[in-house]
Amino acid sequence: MKTPLAALLCLLTLTTHAQEWPRNPKTGKVEFTGVLPWPTTTKTDAQRQALVKRWYLAKLTDSTPAQVAEEVRTMVSKSLLTYAQLPTITAIEQGKEGEGYRLLYMVKLTSAKAGLSYSISDFTLAKRSDEDSTPLEHHLTTPDTNKQAALAELRKRLVKALSAF
Repeated sequence: MKTPLAALLCLLTLTTHAQEWPRNPKTGKVEFTGVLPWPTTTKTDAQRQALVKRWYLAKLTDSTPAQVAEEVRTMVSKSLLTYAQLPTITAIEQGKEGEGYRLLYMVKLTSAKAGLSYSISDFTLAKRSDEDSTPLEHHLTTPDTNKQAALAELRKRLVKALSAF
C-alpha cells in the first residue's frame, strides 16, 4: 500500500511543478518576461553586449560559442537576431541522448536603461534523439513521470538563468 501512495504523491508533486510555468495572460502560453538589472560595472553598450553574450552562452543555450557564431554568420535575415547579435531561437537539453529532452524557444532581448528586458516564449519540446517537436503546453499535464521530472529540471534551469547575469 505504501508504494502506490508514494508514487501518487510523487506524481502530484511533479504535476504541481509543471503548472508553475509562467503564462502570458493574453495568450495562455508559457512565457518568461522580465528585466535583469545591469551591474553597476557595465556602463557602455559594448560592455552590456559582452555581458549579455556571456550570459546567453552560459545559461540560455547548450550550443558552443563556435556553434552560435556560425549560426549568426550564416543567418539569412537579421530579424532572426536579438540584442548583442544573438540568435532568437535557441535550446537547452536535459538528460541522456536517448532518454533526454530538448526545449527549444524564442528569445527576445532589449537593452533598456534599467537593464536587459527579456521575453522567452514559443516553447517546444522534443526527445533529444528526435527532430520533431511539439508545443510545450501539450506536455505539461502528461502523467509520464520521467517527462515531468525533465520538465521540472528545464524550468528550474531557466528560472535560475533569469534570476541574474
